[in-house]
Amino acid sequence: MVVLTASCLAPGSVLSGTSGGSIAAAMFACKTEAEVMSHVIHPKVSTDFRHDGSQLKDDIKWFPPLKNQLRYFLSHRVLMDSAEFKRCCDWYYGDCTFAEGYARTKRHVSISVSFSATTGGGSGPARLLLNHISSPHVTLASAVAASCALPGIMLAQPLEAKDRSGKVVKLDHDGVHGYVDGSLAADLPFKRMATLFNVSNFIVSQVNFHVRPFLRKQHATTSRYWKIMTYLEHDIRHRATRLARIGLLPTFFGQSMSGVFKQK
Repeated sequence: MVVLTASCLAPGSVLSGTSGGSIAAAMFACKTEAEVMSHVIHPKVSTDFRHDGSQLKDDIKWFPPLKNQLRYFLSHRVLMDSAEFKRCCDWYYGDCTFAEGYARTKRHVSISVSFSATTGGGSGPARLLLNHISSPHVTLASAVAASCALPGIMLAQPLEAKDRSGKVVKLDHDGVHGYVDGSLAADLPFKRMATLFNVSNFIVSQVNFHVRPFLRKQHATTSRYWKIMTYLEHDIRHRATRLARIGLLPTFFGQSMSGVFKQK
């Protein structure tokens, strides 16, 4: 998920990325316009990012082949090694922090993550919006790795930040050490972005295919189809919320899904 409020290349633009969208958001956070046009917007961005063949040589890839994922799942109950995904993030973004990225591009970029239910007291997912204001010293690579850590795909990831000497260390935030996919609690952090950056109009790139049937179109809201979909949406949301309130909502790979049903 990517949210933006202006030309994404212009200084002063406001962007937010969640889950897979955080990969693109972090690119805009640390890459100048020239670097975006030459390194990011080209067909081999995922196979030869630096245009020198080093990506293939170092075996850098976002996701391993499907057969390898299935083999890894049989022994670890997740599809891929989170350390390998983090290695890929480090290769793309280095140790650049939100503050350093803003100093280079002057773009206001946020990445949404959720607290892991297993490390956050078991009270369900809680959101955290990372950017150069709220978390200036957090590294972009660790933010992307955490925001993409969907339960069942990868294990919860720690956040990393630079200390006063410039050394990258693990971040301990209120006793929480593991973070997961930001979509579990705040897929679209409209309110927090509006508060931090004083924006009121949003352009959203929604690429989750399962959400498409629920996306209302203003000219079709009175059709029978939309009446049925609205009824089903409200009914499912109501039942899930009630089950979560009394502690009966099943978990998904150890994570509470209550936050998903509370989002609109």
